[in-house]
Amino acid sequence: MENTARLSVFDTKKAIWYVAEGKSWVGPFTAYELAKKIESQEVGLADYVISKGATSWQRVCDTPTFARLTPKKPTLKEKSAPAPQVKAEKIWFLSLKSTQYGPYTEDEIRQLLSKKKVTASDYAWMHPMATWKKLCDIELFGLAKPAIERRASVRRPMVAKIYMADTRRVLVGVCRDISIGGLQVLIDPLPGDAGTHLKMNISPSGGKDFMPFVAQGEIVRILEDSRGFHFRFDELTKQAQNAIESYIRS
Repeated sequence: MENTARLSVFDTKKAIWYVAEGKSWVGPFTAYELAKKIESQEVGLADYVISKGATSWQRVCDTPTFARLTPKKPTLKEKSAPAPQVKAEKIWFLSLKSTQYGPYTEDEIRQLLSKKKVTASDYAWMHPMATWKKLCDIELFGLAKPAIERRASVRRPMVAKIYMADTRRVLVGVCRDISIGGLQVLIDPLPGDAGTHLKMNISPSGGKDFMPFVAQGEIVRILEDSRGFHFRFDELTKQAQNAIESYIRS
């Protein structure tokens, strides 16, 4: 379809343009008439034209009068090179329950954290760190420091053997102190990490006044030396609660 707006700028009165055709030429045409022929491709952009008074022939595409009919040169945008794939380095080591593991990549440690296989209080190291540091003290991992456990219940030291079982073994630990809310256990190796749920049989050494009892709950924090943990009771019989309260008051 003819673009009338594009052609309206061309002169319609002066027939001064000729178009080369073989060894001859045709014309004269007004600029408007010639522009129409160019638009309809009756005259090509590579065809030669000349106007009255001019001394040489020019291709249509090189003629200033018809420059607006010539397609603009495309602007090529350079494609940015894809970012090089950098292989993650296994440079991190972990210290868990007095045993060194690794090496790991940064992402692998983050996955272990998300799966609660390690905690913010566990120690990590990489070259050239001078010493092992807790993961929460390594800025790269952006971990918050664990909140200091606030004891809501009064505790009292108590010596008791604690028996725990998993699918592979029976573990024996020693109770360090106890409250109505939980207890602290000394044991090596650990039965699990923070978040592990356990069922344990607790046998106090206080004689007939404090009978053995069964408790279920969760490991809430590992001790600094990884040789014990803080345990919170989730299920405790009324008889065991009364015995603990009586022991603490005595």
